[in-house]
Amino acid sequence: MAAGRGVTIIPENAELTTVEAASILNVSRPFFIALLEEKVIPHRLVANIGGS
Repeated sequence: MAAGRGVTIIPENAELTTVEAASILNVSRPFFIALLEEKVIPHRLVANIGGS
């Protein structure tokens, strides 16, 4: 903040889509998914009900 850069504050227990999380971290969705698959970031899978 002292450098004039913005910050984003989200609750520790927030549930985000992979698109939302990748955007917050400023990384691509494929890179973010790779981090999940490598178990670098704790996560839980939620069923995509009614999705394609």
